[in-house]
Amino acid sequence: MTTRFHTDLGELKGFLAVSDYSRLSRRVLDFVYEYDLPDEFWSAANFIRASYYKQSELETAFKTGHEYDELSSNAARLLEQIATIDSSTITAIQFPASNDPVYLSSGISKIFRTGSEQFWLQPVDVRMYYGQITGVVGENGNGKTTLLRMVSGELMPDSGNATYFLQGQNLSTEWYRIKSMTGFMPQRIDRWYGTLYENLAFFATIRNIPVSENTKYVEYVLHRLGLMQFRNHKWTEISSGYRLRFELAKMLLLRPRLLILDEPLANLDINAQQLLLEDLRYIAKSQRHPISILLSSQQLHEVERVADRLIFLRKGKILFNDERNIFGASRERNSFELEGDFSRNDLEQIFTKLEGVSVEATGTIFILSVPVEIKGERVLADIVNAGKKISYYRDISTSSRKLFQKEF
Repeated sequence: MTTRFHTDLGELKGFLAVSDYSRLSRRVLDFVYEYDLPDEFWSAANFIRASYYKQSELETAFKTGHEYDELSSNAARLLEQIATIDSSTITAIQFPASNDPVYLSSGISKIFRTGSEQFWLQPVDVRMYYGQITGVVGENGNGKTTLLRMVSGELMPDSGNATYFLQGQNLSTEWYRIKSMTGFMPQRIDRWYGTLYENLAFFATIRNIPVSENTKYVEYVLHRLGLMQFRNHKWTEISSGYRLRFELAKMLLLRPRLLILDEPLANLDINAQQLLLEDLRYIAKSQRHPISILLSSQQLHEVERVADRLIFLRKGKILFNDERNIFGASRERNSFELEGDFSRNDLEQIFTKLEGVSVEATGTIFILSVPVEIKGERVLADIVNAGKKISYYRDISTSSRKLFQKEF
């Protein structure tokens, strides 16, 4: 019988087979943690991760194509050793069960008044489950941070009610336990002093992580988030992106059930954004320690790739609040973002014979809206056949990107 253990091991073998050493080095750490393997496996996994960083940072001019040969051999050897383990003797803790609720609220809202001005975050129901990511999207000043602060307990709502769960128990009257299971990372990160490692070790100590586990778990988090090479660095010696990863590392030391991140993508380049979001997906889906993650962002397309649920805000009003994959399911039109060597008039002329076609200019990008029976392949073919070049294309028919347009 194929077990989760064998499925996860198969994933690692797949990464090795295609030489995806980034994912392999991260996921082998997760595997050892998930199944709480003996110390020799921890050491081997840490070594593979360290080797990956050492090789990936070499200057391109010095690469010969064989830099990862030793890493690959070590990884293959480790996976062979893991394959000999009797999986029936290993019980990965699944607690709580995936998709159990961690936070449910009904009609929470908040009003701010400044002189004659008023901002009202209208009533919203928030449903969060273990193993899931909920994305809160919208432009600045529309209530994203207010909502996150209410869910985290940093801000009391003016109306509505909320229930926090742990092991299926309602903790609504036990605020200390709620705070101990909740990690909140604001957009503005406070400065810290001393070295990165000293801070994490101290934080683990005051969170009552046993001494026997302290060093092992801190080193796991450092390796897992790519911080080990900065362990002796101070605040002024690391970039804003790595400061964010340090803060995330600190949150993970809490082993929270609910993790709330306010604009974690704001100061990251596109590659760092993709890496962080993938890591968040892995973290949320952990078998041993599943987490419910709530994050806000203006990076809509990136968030949509990992979010299970979406909450879209505009001026305090909830425009969408449900599972991400149902957005646009009953639509009557398809929409596409396009950019190329054509004008709005060119697009209108290309599709002049089709009924119900509209073109909207949004800066340098056009949004083409067509009846639902018109697919992307037809749109692309018609533009190319008209002799126009396409430099950017995205199908946004089932994306909440359309909600950014003011007429929606």
